[in-house]
Amino acid sequence: MSVCIYGFQHPDFQETTKEYIFAYFKEKQYIQVDTETTGFSCHNDKLVCIQMGDFDNQFVIHPDKLLEFKIPLEKRILIFHNAKFDLNFLYKNNIWPNKVYDTFLAEGVIHCGIPSEKKNLAHIAKKRLNIDIDKAVRDANIGKQGLTKDVIEYAAGDVKYLEQLMNSQMRDLEQKDLEKALELENQFVLTLAFIEFCGFKLDGDKWYKKHISDIRVSKGALKALNDWVVSKNITQFIDTQLDMFSMEVSTTINWSSPKQVIPLFQHLKIPVEIVEKGEKKLTVDARHLSKYSKKFEIIPLYIAYKEAEKVVGTYGTTFIDQINASTGRLQTNFRQIMDTSRISSGGKDKVLKTSYINFQNIPKEKETRECFIPERENKLIIGDFKSQESVVLTNISLDESLIEFFENGLGDMHAFVASKMYKELNGLSVDEIKEYHSDKRYNAKTAGFAINYGGVGATIAANSEDGISVEEGDEIYNAYFEAFPGLKRYFDKAKMEGLQKGYILISPLTGRKSYIFGYETYLEMNKKMDRKFWDRWKWLKLREKDSEEYISTKAQISKYFQIKGKIERQSLNFPIQGQSAEISKLAGISFFNWIKTNNYQNKVLIANAIHDEYVLDVPKELAKECAKQLKFCMEEAGKPYCKRIPLKADVKIANNWGEK
Repeated sequence: MSVCIYGFQHPDFQETTKEYIFAYFKEKQYIQVDTETTGFSCHNDKLVCIQMGDFDNQFVIHPDKLLEFKIPLEKRILIFHNAKFDLNFLYKNNIWPNKVYDTFLAEGVIHCGIPSEKKNLAHIAKKRLNIDIDKAVRDANIGKQGLTKDVIEYAAGDVKYLEQLMNSQMRDLEQKDLEKALELENQFVLTLAFIEFCGFKLDGDKWYKKHISDIRVSKGALKALNDWVVSKNITQFIDTQLDMFSMEVSTTINWSSPKQVIPLFQHLKIPVEIVEKGEKKLTVDARHLSKYSKKFEIIPLYIAYKEAEKVVGTYGTTFIDQINASTGRLQTNFRQIMDTSRISSGGKDKVLKTSYINFQNIPKEKETRECFIPERENKLIIGDFKSQESVVLTNISLDESLIEFFENGLGDMHAFVASKMYKELNGLSVDEIKEYHSDKRYNAKTAGFAINYGGVGATIAANSEDGISVEEGDEIYNAYFEAFPGLKRYFDKAKMEGLQKGYILISPLTGRKSYIFGYETYLEMNKKMDRKFWDRWKWLKLREKDSEEYISTKAQISKYFQIKGKIERQSLNFPIQGQSAEISKLAGISFFNWIKTNNYQNKVLIANAIHDEYVLDVPKELAKECAKQLKFCMEEAGKPYCKRIPLKADVKIANNWGEK
C-alpha cells in the first residue's frame, strides 16, 4: 500500500505534487473518492481531507488544495461509498461532479426490499472481498484528532477497495439485470445531494404565530371534548373536585392516552375492537373511528382534538430550532431508495441524536405552507405531476375505461368510476353524479383506494364511514372490477407473478426489482398446505374446534394468508409507486443537469422534492425560464413510461408554497 499526502507535511508519509497526482489519473477511467470531515453538515462543519486513489496508491489531500482538483473531479467517473454525503461537501467548495458510481446505492439496488442487508462499507467489504476495515479511528472523532498518522491511514483505506467492490457488485447487477436501475440512481444522487445542500426557507416569525394559533385550536378542541362529557353527565368520567383557581367542571380523562379514552368509548357502545393480523385488539385510531362519525357525535370532536394535538406536537417550534444558522434555511436528510424506489425524508440520526424534519409530510393546508418562502427577491416555482399514479396505473393496465377517462378529460375520477360501477348512473355527467349521487361516488372512491392497494370487499367495508357489511363490500368490489376488466387482468397477473417469482418487477424499463422479504417462509408454508392439509382442516372445523391442533392450525392458516396478502398488495402497489418514483427522479436529473449547464448552481435552488412535486427557489428574473424548463423536464421524464396516456405537469410561479 502506498499512501502519499499533498498540501501538508507529516513525518511518516511522503508528500507528492499536484502534477504527479494529475499524471497518475490521466489515463484512468475511475477515481476512488472519499472525504473526512469534522461533522455531518457541509454548511456548519469542515473538511479534514479528501482522498483520491485506487487499489495501488491513495492520495490524502489537504482541504486548502481541493479546488486544484476541480477539473478531474468534475470530468472523471468518481467511485464513492454513500456519495450523497461527500457530494454535499464538494458542492460547498464549488465542485460539481457529473458522473459517479456509488457502492452504497448499488447494494440498495441489488438487495432492494430486504431490510436485513447492511450497506455500510465495513460490512460489504467483508462480505464481498473478505477485507476487514477498522472504523475505530472514525468513531474516535476524526474532527478532534486532525491529520494524525492513524487518520491518514484510515482515510486512505476508505478509498482503496472501492473499485474492487464496484466490480463485485457489477457482476450481481448484470446477473439480475439491474444495471439501468443503478445507472438511474447514480445520476439521481447528484440531484438529491443538491436538494439537501439547498434546503428550504422558512419564515420563522410567521411559523411561530401559526404555532400559537395551533395551540389555541388544540385547547379549544380539548375543551369541546370535556364539555361534551360533562353535558352528558357521564359521572364516572367527570372530575368533581374543583380547585380555587378554576370553577369549571372537567373530566378525569387524559385525551392523549388511548388507554384512558377506550373505557369511555366502550361505555358509549362505540366499537373499538378490531382484528389485526389475526388477533383482536382495542383501538381509538382515527381511521377506524371515522367510520362511526355519523352515529356518535363525540367521534368528530375526538378526531378534531387528535388532529390539533398532532399539529402542535409535530409542527411546532422544532422547525424554528432547526433553521440552519449558516444558511438561514431548513436543512434535512433524504434517503434515496425505499422498497419501491421512492425517496423519503426526515428520520433520526443516531450519531447526532437528532430528528430531521420530514419535508415530504408538510400539511397541505394554506396556513402551514405559506410559511415556506423563497429568498428575498426570489420566487418559488412549484411543479406538480397531474394524477401521476393514476396515469401510470392506466398506462400499465391499459384498461379501456381508464383510457377513456383521461383521453376525454372527464374531470372527477371518483364520479367517473361510479358511473361505470352503477348502471343507474349511465348517461349522467360526472358533475351530476357529484351533486346528486354522492353516496355512490363515495363508494367508488373507497373501492378505488382499497382495491388499488390490494384490498378486497372486507377492506372496503372496514373503510366505509357508513359501516357497511362485508357482503356489501364484496358487491362494491365485484362491481368495480366489472367496470374495469383491464385493471382486473393486470391485478391478477401482478399478484400471480409476485407469488411465483419472489420479487416484484417494479420497472421493465430499468429492470428494477423489489425482493420479497420472507418469501422463503411463504414457499415453505405453501408447500405444506396441500390437499391433505385442507381436508384435515375441514375435519377439525367440524369436529375438533376445542382441540390444540385446531387452534394451532388456525393460527398457521392466519399467518399464511397474512404473508400471502402482503405479497399480493406489494405486487399491485410497488410498480405504480416505483415507476412514478423513477419518473420523478428522471425529471430531477434532467433539471439539475440544466442548472449545471447554465452555471445556475448558486442561483437556482431545488428547495424540496416530494413524490410527485418539485419546489424551486429562483431569482425573479429567471422565474419564467425556470418554470418553463421544469415543466419540460417533468413531462419529458414521463414519456418513456406513459406512452398511451401522457403524463402532464402543472407548474406555477408563487410567493410562497401555499399560494393558490
